[in-house]
Amino acid sequence: MTSDSDSPGGPGTQTAHSAQTARVDHLVVVASNLEEGVVWCKRTLGITPGPGGQHPLMGTHNRLFRIATVNYPCAYFEIIAMDSSSQGLDKTRTSRWFDMDSEALQASVTADGPRLVHFVANTPDIVAAADALQTLGLDRGPVVAASRETPRGLLQWQITVRDDGQRLFQGGLPTSSNGATCTRPMAWPNRASRCNPSMCATLAQTYCKRHSVPLVFKVWACKLARPT
Repeated sequence: MTSDSDSPGGPGTQTAHSAQTARVDHLVVVASNLEEGVVWCKRTLGITPGPGGQHPLMGTHNRLFRIATVNYPCAYFEIIAMDSSSQGLDKTRTSRWFDMDSEALQASVTADGPRLVHFVANTPDIVAAADALQTLGLDRGPVVAASRETPRGLLQWQITVRDDGQRLFQGGLPTSSNGATCTRPMAWPNRASRCNPSMCATLAQTYCKRHSVPLVFKVWACKLARPT
């Protein structure tokens, strides 16, 4: 008698499928405050990021622009910071996502400006993806429900976040999300908040050359740059 994990369509198949179909959802740049993040983006990348919103669960807010390519049609770039206008971290949480409560990271972005710290992978089965990492001894954290308001309504998604907020491996192990960016009610109101593929390649590769970033980010920069 075969187990569910060995049978066609069982958990083992779902886990393998999730790993094979996971794609870059977005790159994460942390700033000491959002205004500084926008100025940095204009100066460093020559792009004015589009509007984002507030994350009540985490006490953060963001600005965004697309970096979509043929292979990564939903990818976008996020600049995120703690939201001083919010009520702070939700009482159900002890730490924010992406190591944002880390004293070392806070000191770094305060002294040196915004920095690329992480990336998020979009997976069709977020629970299976988390379980697969757990079997390898990698605790990616529980799946939590996140949301933010948009002009078109409430945007909701699920994402893995450790209770301590750690990214792991200096941000080299992606956070998993099931947020289907292409079907979200997300507005990209003007050309200034978009990035065409060739510009995306230049920006990603230039940033990696100028800054000390984990090798995995350099690999993803090259992958994002490939048109086919």
